[in-house]
Amino acid sequence: MEFVMSANLKRLKKMKTTHNQRIVYNLLKAKNWQSAYDLQCSLGTLRALERKGLIESKSDTGYLFMPRIMIKFRIKGDTK
Repeated sequence: MEFVMSANLKRLKKMKTTHNQRIVYNLLKAKNWQSAYDLQCSLGTLRALERKGLIESKSDTGYLFMPRIMIKFRIKGDTK
């Protein structure tokens, strides 16, 4: 688990990321799904990290009406 996270942190340092993306990435946890509302950040920041392959997302029912609450994110990798 720690190996996956440290590998992602190394990738994060090599990639072009904004200050807000680095802050949000440090707030995310690998096992817990968290929404943009929980993290107090924008969906755009989380989607940018997802496009870079650092995090993954899942959508709950109602994501069309409340995307900031119903789309959950976590750090990509082995979560066992």
